[in-house]
Amino acid sequence: MNKNKLNRILLVLLIILVTVALDQLTKYIVSVKIPIYGTIRIIPGFLNFRHITNYGFLLGLGSNLNDGSMFNPVVIITIIALIILLAYFIYIVLNEKTSKYLLITFSILIGGAWGNFIDRLIKGKVVDFIEFTLPAAHWGRYYFSSLPIFNLADFFVSVGIIMLLIYYFIIEPKENKKLKAGEEKIIDREYSQQTVKDDIDSDRLFAGEDENFAKDEQSLGNINGYEGSFHEKEENLLKNSEESLKSEDEQNKKI
Repeated sequence: MNKNKLNRILLVLLIILVTVALDQLTKYIVSVKIPIYGTIRIIPGFLNFRHITNYGFLLGLGSNLNDGSMFNPVVIITIIALIILLAYFIYIVLNEKTSKYLLITFSILIGGAWGNFIDRLIKGKVVDFIEFTLPAAHWGRYYFSSLPIFNLADFFVSVGIIMLLIYYFIIEPKENKKLKAGEEKIIDREYSQQTVKDDIDSDRLFAGEDENFAKDEQSLGNINGYEGSFHEKEENLLKNSEESLKSEDEQNKKI
């Protein structure tokens, strides 16, 4: 295992351990210090710590599915979701191309999910205590005075989901755009290099043709010179023959 992969695994384990430890510690303190349904005002009119129990999923969803048994539908669904999440999580951890942002995001998400799973598996319920109050408001026949009560594990899961959305809808498209631009630059550079190479090859080809043409002209000149020399010799022979005939005629006349 190389050093880079080891550092990534250590980072992931550290984040998961910290998130689980914080979640379990705060739940323990609330369970010991605040009676069930008791409230401590942290910031009056805005933030309270209110001790309640949750038998369902995030923000109390699916509470009616929990029949109190150890492996009730809520626990079984949680186990299946965790197995799928862990399988994908292991894949991205081992994949060295995964960005550090995505590693941190999934580590927070896994830590939060694991924190609540421990409570559901051991106690069959989850301790919630963080309550944000709102100015009283009506929406139709519904009345709102606070947000759903949650715990640190729910908070970590929510933060992980938000970070995932940011990554897949903002960060990843930008990275893909930069990657595409880089690939286009590489293609343009390779095309330019090929064009220059083709031009050089063409120049060499034309230079070779010019050299061959010069050689052909030189050869033709040599042939023409040879033919001229041959004609000159032929004319000289004819001339000498005529002179010989002339001198023979003159000698015959004298006789």
